[in-house]
Amino acid sequence: MNSEYSYPINIGNDDEVTINEIASTLISILNSQSKVIYNDLPEDDPLKGNLIYIAKKILNWAPKIDKKMVLRC
Repeated sequence: MNSEYSYPINIGNDDEVTINEIASTLISILNSQSKVIYNDLPEDDPLKGNLIYIAKKILNWAPKIDKKMVLRC
């Protein structure tokens, strides 16, 4: 790659996903009888997106696999 850019680039999927969504999806995929246990969140629990706009801009790249497919692999 010929570029002046020399910082990390996130190449993950840009769909935001919660731990609850991952747990529910895995329970469904595995046909499990498991139950999700909920605890109180810390007050300063931040939401973080997977910002891949740099990969899209500099590498002209975007992910092709969605989050459910990743969990199936």
